[in-house]
Amino acid sequence: MSDQTTGRVAVVTGASSGIGAAVARQLASEGWAVALAARTESRLRAVADAIQDNGHSSLAVPTDVTDAAQVAALFDAVDSAYGRVDALINSAGMSTGGEIADTDVDAWWDTMDVNVRGTYLCSRAALRCMLPAGDGHVINVLSVASETAFAGASAYCASKAAALMFTKVMAAEVRERGVRVTAILPGATDTPLWDDMGFRPAREDMMPTERVAETISFVLSQPRTAVVDQVQVMPPRGIL
Repeated sequence: MSDQTTGRVAVVTGASSGIGAAVARQLASEGWAVALAARTESRLRAVADAIQDNGHSSLAVPTDVTDAAQVAALFDAVDSAYGRVDALINSAGMSTGGEIADTDVDAWWDTMDVNVRGTYLCSRAALRCMLPAGDGHVINVLSVASETAFAGASAYCASKAAALMFTKVMAAEVRERGVRVTAILPGATDTPLWDDMGFRPAREDMMPTERVAETISFVLSQPRTAVVDQVQVMPPRGIL
């Protein structure tokens, strides 16, 4: 536990690597208690341990976000440890590359499952904590691919587009009940997600994950009198 804790609690999915891990580290450094969720337990615990080694509060809960029972167990664990959820950052995601005619059907739907079903299940569980309190913030980490078509990334683009509309519907449902909802649309970011895409922009042209984490921190820092509906954060060269 940290003596610097603000009393605020964030649940971060996809926290074993990439943007999720960067967000967890960023928020912990600001005094948030962070509950980390991801499927890969060893990497997840490594991130959580590093946060604790720096004197901050973290909880690692191995979770498959596509499994409703595991998502429920995640939020039960957070409630037992901290008694509240102030923010959910949905950063779990996956991709599969290939032209539509050549894609593997199961891999295509796996991407939809993680990026859409996972976002839905975690958002649903978080809202059940936040709505009775009349406070909270759900941030869905999506992609510029939710609005821009990229050849060879049909599952990723389709899933992120679906998740963006889901985010907008959620915002419409809860905006008068004290809960804020934000969509974050990063451009090319240097994460392991590219490993499954079959193509990768030059690493030096991509954003580091810390830029996205800092953007999320900024959104969370806004007063309750303001709602940031959507943010697009891009590398200097724009869409790569």
